[in-house]
Amino acid sequence: MVSLYSLILLLSAFLLFSVQPMFTKLVLPQFGGAPAVWNAAVVFFQGSLLAGYVYAHVISKFMTIRAQLILHACLLISVFVVLPITLPATQFAASTTNPILALYSLLLIGLGLPFFAVSSTAPLMQAWFSRTKHKLAGDPYFLYAASNAGSLIALVSYPVLIEPNLGLDAQNIAWAGGYLIVTALILLVASRHWLMVKEDAQASPEVVIISSTTTTSWTRRIQWVVLAFAPSSLLLAVTHHVSTDVASVPFLWVIPLATFLATFVLVFAKRQLIRDSWMLDVQPLIVIPVVLPFFDFGRLWLVFTVHLLSLFVASMVCHARLAKLRPDPKHLTEFYLWMSLGGVLGGLFAALLAPALFDLILEYPLSLGLACLLRPGKWFDSIRAGSLDLFVPVGLLLLYATGLHFWSKSLGTIAEPAVIATFGALGMFLYFCHNRPMRFGLGVLAIMLYSQFTGEQGHIVERERTFFGVNRIERVETELGIFHVLMNGTTIHGAENLDRKLSSEPLTYYTKSGPLGQLFEALNSDNRLDTIGVIGLGAGTIACYRQPGQAITFFEIDAAVVSMATNPEYFRYISECAPEAAIVVGDGRLGVAEAAPGEFDLLVVDAFSSDAIPVHLLTSEAVTLYFDKISGSGLLALHISNRFVDLEPVVAAIAADHDLAAITQSHEPEVDDAPNGNNAYHVGSAWIVVGRRRADLEPMISDQRWLPLEEKPGVIMWTDDYSNVFRVLSW
Repeated sequence: MVSLYSLILLLSAFLLFSVQPMFTKLVLPQFGGAPAVWNAAVVFFQGSLLAGYVYAHVISKFMTIRAQLILHACLLISVFVVLPITLPATQFAASTTNPILALYSLLLIGLGLPFFAVSSTAPLMQAWFSRTKHKLAGDPYFLYAASNAGSLIALVSYPVLIEPNLGLDAQNIAWAGGYLIVTALILLVASRHWLMVKEDAQASPEVVIISSTTTTSWTRRIQWVVLAFAPSSLLLAVTHHVSTDVASVPFLWVIPLATFLATFVLVFAKRQLIRDSWMLDVQPLIVIPVVLPFFDFGRLWLVFTVHLLSLFVASMVCHARLAKLRPDPKHLTEFYLWMSLGGVLGGLFAALLAPALFDLILEYPLSLGLACLLRPGKWFDSIRAGSLDLFVPVGLLLLYATGLHFWSKSLGTIAEPAVIATFGALGMFLYFCHNRPMRFGLGVLAIMLYSQFTGEQGHIVERERTFFGVNRIERVETELGIFHVLMNGTTIHGAENLDRKLSSEPLTYYTKSGPLGQLFEALNSDNRLDTIGVIGLGAGTIACYRQPGQAITFFEIDAAVVSMATNPEYFRYISECAPEAAIVVGDGRLGVAEAAPGEFDLLVVDAFSSDAIPVHLLTSEAVTLYFDKISGSGLLALHISNRFVDLEPVVAAIAADHDLAAITQSHEPEVDDAPNGNNAYHVGSAWIVVGRRRADLEPMISDQRWLPLEEKPGVIMWTDDYSNVFRVLSW
């Protein structure tokens, strides 16, 4: 009996957590590939899970066991009407500022019923098991570990086995087959209950109650909610943090979620493999590197390791307390209901409420600070200690500000003794606070919040947060001039010299000496350009390559970027170089699809310089669309500069399959590249130019700086049905 119940819970959880990245990947292209799509979708999944838990609690509380069996069997069978899972035929117009309603409409219609049916399995099967006469029925919570193990297996196998080997259509069919198996097993259990359980079986069996508490006061319910809220909020904050600068793909979604679920497996297991005291001792050592700039953010494996360890330990601390506060099995479904409510509230805060309230990514420091505050320890045991709990974090904040001052003076390196001494002392002081939850939590919170409000390079002139991220303009003063720099996350999206004589000089990745400048010089020399299309506006730098008589159209998904780029107080590229440029707000691929066939002589796709690459813009179908809109001898230019993803073999595979000619150049600027040696904000870039024939690539093809694009073994062409970012990550 235990094996059968465990198998059902494991398989149902596998279905539940494999369909989440699968369906979200299916809808992702309609929303510009933004990293916020996954976080918003997770809130929908959490809400659906809560609905399933409410359903399980209500029927367990108010219906006889046989009535439960009939109702749940009808629910499970009704799901087959909508299988296999596909996107609904009805299209929902996505707002260019906040497409949440459109996203949730797609999720509800396409996935709502199957997800709801499967989500009710875990609490309902445990409630049924608690009514049997099995010797373990008095503490069925160990089955929750089996459920979370299934979730964990799904999340680990999806990026490693499922996504690399199956397209989305095949995944949908396989999921329907798995659902058929789970339904058959649940009906088998239901038939056994129908025969074995008496109609009046309301009392618990005569077994030893193992659970640690039997009360369900409102104080206890609030504890369940808060202890579930903090890790759930932290989960989405960490996911957004690690995926913003790489790609919005299942591989980067599922790792934090798998880490989160692993803690449930460990704390609800029958045998405790990791002691609570170990996690309490380790947590400060993990949190301090997250709070302080002790490690290189440019190394992907290090970013992942530190932030995922922080999520794991914080979740272990909160979930261990949650497991200890679980009630008698007769309150099992209520316990899961309140715990699920806490998870939903945490997700709502991190994915929906925080972006609406804050123009900075404050959900991460707030969530991590709350998790540290929830550590067990002493609170207000004396006036003196309570006062120190409030004043010590202030002192830590002042010490941190001092460290940042030394850091800036040493040009961002930690080689200076003053920097090492200051941050070292701060780390030790923070560690010695770990036995006082309020002191430690407020210290972590104060330092992380302060770091969010300070600019990366200079004074922040403007900042706006949308569904697609946080855009900010920084005023940076250097020996070579004063600049406005457009940033999103840690990535530069354009810069302009405020000197009016130099304001139309293309900077960053678009310099005249770089690949894009060479391309425009060659095409303008041959009079091959009449119409230009650009996916990705940035600061509008490319506008200054437009010649009189040429038409240029920009496609930009984020309305906030359009507002900043077209405001001459911030950037003058558009106002001075192309005041009549057409700007289409919306997803670039959808915008290009509306253009006339052969409309563009040059189409520039400039959407891959980090900040979550939109995979749907670089598939076989996307390239087919581009060349349908490009004139006979026109060219496609792809900006593939990226710190973490090597896109060159992806383009090579597509070019080879479509029999296209392609060349590439990786450019590093030199002092002599810029007028008067002024190469401030001349940065390296990598570009690929693709044409239908080699002759279309002249005269660049005879330039030794441009190299033929070569395929890389093992990299398969991306399509709308298949993509594998893991294969091209630069760890």
